[in-house]
Amino acid sequence: KAASFVDFLSLGICAVALASFAYLQVMPIMDKFTFSSLTDLETRQETYVALEDIASAFEDQGYIVGINLLVVFVRALFLVAPLQQNMGIIFKVVDVAGNNLAAFVAMFLVCQTSFVIMAYFTFGAGFEEMSTPQMAFYRCFSMMTGKPIYDELYKADQIMGPLFYFVYYIFFYLIMVNMFVSILLNAYDVVDFELMNKRGTGKDKEKNSITKITEEFRQDILGRFWRCFGACSGIFSMCLRMF
Repeated sequence: KAASFVDFLSLGICAVALASFAYLQVMPIMDKFTFSSLTDLETRQETYVALEDIASAFEDQGYIVGINLLVVFVRALFLVAPLQQNMGIIFKVVDVAGNNLAAFVAMFLVCQTSFVIMAYFTFGAGFEEMSTPQMAFYRCFSMMTGKPIYDELYKADQIMGPLFYFVYYIFFYLIMVNMFVSILLNAYDVVDFELMNKRGTGKDKEKNSITKITEEFRQDILGRFWRCFGACSGIFSMCLRMF
C-alpha cells in the first residue's frame, strides 16, 4: 500500500537524519573548536577548512530534515483521508488515473527532451540561458508555465526562434496541458460516480469521523495493549507454575 511505503520511506529518512546527526557529533571540530584557533596563523587554515566541512554537513542535514517533514505531512494526509470519503478523493483519482498518467508522463518526457535538445543546439550559441542542456530544459519548462521568452529566441535566431516558440506553445501549452487535465477529470468522474452509487444503494455507509477515530484507537492502541497484557500474563503464570 502507498501508506506503508510512505511509512518505510519516513523511517529510512529518520535513520539517515539520526546518522547524520551522529556524524556531526563525532566531528573533531565540535570538541576542539576555539576562537583562538582562528587568530593563530598556524591553525587558521585548518580551522576554516573544518568549519566549511561542518557547514556543508549541516546543510545536508537540513535537506534530510526537510524531506522527512514533507514525508510526514504526506503520511498525515494518508491518515486523515480515510476519516471521510471526500477527503480521500484526491488519492482515489490519482489511483484510477495511474496508468494513463504514467503513459502521459512518459510521452511528455520524450517530447520535452526532443524540444530541449533542439533548443540547446539551435539557440545555445546565441542565448546564454540555453547554453547548457539543464538550462535549456528549465527555460522550456518555464515557457510551458507561462513565462514567454519570444524576444530572446528571436534575437538568437530570427527564423527558428518564432517557429520554435509557436510550435512549442501550441503542442505543450494547448495540447499536452489539456490532455493532462482531461485525464484527471475523467478519473474524477469515475470516482465521483462510484461514490454516488455507494451512497445511493446504501452500501459502505459512511461513519462519523469521531466514530472512526474511536474504532481505530480501540483496534490499534487498546488491541495491542490487550495482546501484550495477555502475553505477559501467560509468561507470568508459566513462571508461577515453575515454583
